[in-house]
Amino acid sequence: MKNKNKEKEKYFSAAEKGSFAEFTVEKRFKKIFEDYCSGNYEKFIETPMLEIFFDDKPSSSQDICEEETTTQKKEENDSDEKGKGANAITITIEHFNKIKNDDEIKAKEKYKSFPNIIELFLSLFKQKIDEQAICGIDYSKKCEVAQSISELTLRDCIYNAPFFEAEVLFYHALLAQKEYFSNKNDFFASGKKFSIINGNEDFIQHLKSLFSKKDREKEFGTDDEKKYFKKSLLYCLSANTSDLSQLNSKDRFDFKANDITVLCDDSESVYEFLKTLCTEKEKHRRFDIICDNCGKELFSDLFLACYFLHLKFADEVIFHVKKYPFFVSDATENDFGFLLQSILTKDKDIEECRDYLNSGKIKVETNDFWTSPKTFNELEKEDSDLYKELTKSSLIIVKGDLNYRRLVEDKNWNYDEFFIKLTENVFGNVPILAPRVIKSDVLVGVSSAMYHLAKSTESVNSSIENSFKANGKWAVIHFNPKKKLKEKILSFFKKKNNDNSDKNATKDKKNVSEQKKKKKEKTAEEKIYSKGAITVISLISALLLVSFIFCVASPVFSAINFIANKINDTKNQVYFASFAFDGKSSVDFAFLLAGYALFFAGTILVPKFLLKEKVSDEVKMQLFVPSPDCHSSFASLLQELSEQAVNHQSSLPE
Repeated sequence: MKNKNKEKEKYFSAAEKGSFAEFTVEKRFKKIFEDYCSGNYEKFIETPMLEIFFDDKPSSSQDICEEETTTQKKEENDSDEKGKGANAITITIEHFNKIKNDDEIKAKEKYKSFPNIIELFLSLFKQKIDEQAICGIDYSKKCEVAQSISELTLRDCIYNAPFFEAEVLFYHALLAQKEYFSNKNDFFASGKKFSIINGNEDFIQHLKSLFSKKDREKEFGTDDEKKYFKKSLLYCLSANTSDLSQLNSKDRFDFKANDITVLCDDSESVYEFLKTLCTEKEKHRRFDIICDNCGKELFSDLFLACYFLHLKFADEVIFHVKKYPFFVSDATENDFGFLLQSILTKDKDIEECRDYLNSGKIKVETNDFWTSPKTFNELEKEDSDLYKELTKSSLIIVKGDLNYRRLVEDKNWNYDEFFIKLTENVFGNVPILAPRVIKSDVLVGVSSAMYHLAKSTESVNSSIENSFKANGKWAVIHFNPKKKLKEKILSFFKKKNNDNSDKNATKDKKNVSEQKKKKKEKTAEEKIYSKGAITVISLISALLLVSFIFCVASPVFSAINFIANKINDTKNQVYFASFAFDGKSSVDFAFLLAGYALFFAGTILVPKFLLKEKVSDEVKMQLFVPSPDCHSSFASLLQELSEQAVNHQSSLPE
């Protein structure tokens, strides 16, 4: 069992046959390359890494390669099969360090980012190979990742590295191929701009309905903001289906929220958290949104920010976007500017959004970390300044599938692994909200029933891209309130208990008069029941008496019949025979009457009087037994914290 659990925690990789990672490397990468670059995809991925990123062909670095290959062979003589690939990577890292520190190359703009990225990628790759933590790689055989610097190709990396790092490397390879850092040309821009232009009228209508209280109340009612918040999160999910990196991306613009099934929905818990946070009026509430795609999804981020600000949930919202073109449709600062230019000049009813931007309540920031091959739990070590800045936030909203994979790590977790457990050390003590449409293999925080519901929709011969983990029709809304809220929630329960005590004191005063009134009503009711009982008992007694009379009268009629026979009067015999009963018939009739009497008593008297209190108690129990909620991880947290509030109120800090 231990080995099985360890296997489940391995990183996804294209080395795993039949996996979504393999499908992506072979089909999706190929399609993206052919759409945006010239040349043959197979030839491109067979190109040595040095040539792709630095135009450093093997012949131009022959001396370096010979020296490093000699060193490698010497080290490999005493190493095992796994070490061969790892040593080659170590030497490659050293060579990239030399490139990074070379003054001549460092001065060239086009090499600005690549040395850091490649070094980081190879370091992570080596570490995970050493840990044997990558799915699909057979460590009993030779790990043919690289033989020397001159032989380390893009294929070696993207097929054998962890899937997330392989994707990051591929898109940096595209940037190198398109010489982005020399010409600053966003070669994904046309698709992203089309997605904004195509939806800007719809975007304006959404903002208008948000800023119009009348429109909100018309749809949801005066006091039902909770439903409006959930609708906003569902809108974010429907927007997240618009992903230009998917093969069937053209079909994704027509998705709506009701086309998506949410396998785990913590939206109600998030809303209660927001309401609790609003009670801290003296505190500056800052929300951070780690953005994913451009177009409809970037607008949904803007809509969510305006929602938080307009309804006073937040005082400031900061967007974190990519620094340069990435993953085809990922949002950049230029994309955000184009979105604002498209919608803010067309309608005066959304001037409030423009005011938020002018006053700095909505800000846009970027950082190299968002395009690095590092996961979010490595942020503190990788970029301490960004980490410290994010820990000032009151809530971090992690958007989209890729960011979700960076949040929980792109591993083969069990589907019922706790989301709260996996994200406990991410972003310090800042609460995390993660609305995500499932577009890849990683999946956590889902109950067995919901998982098998989604799984049952797949046909036996279903292709990988049409599986429930990749077709964009299933989603999760996960929330981790973090330890930072522990004292806050405990205080909330304490305040709630105090409020309940005050209410109970008021109720006690009312109960005195109500109890007296109920006592009088009960006395009157008992009198009515007493009269009813007397009537029923009298009726039963009358029935029994009639039965007794028939039993006694039967011998008299038999005697009269006997005398009539003796007199031999046929007429009288017939007359009296009509009234005569034999002994058996009389007894049977008496028992019949007695049975009816007892049946009548059993169906009226016993339930009405003897079982009245028991029936009443059972009904009350059925009415007031609470129904457990098995689908919200936050519900279990609240239960735990409420118990702590009772047991440890005296130990709370002042």
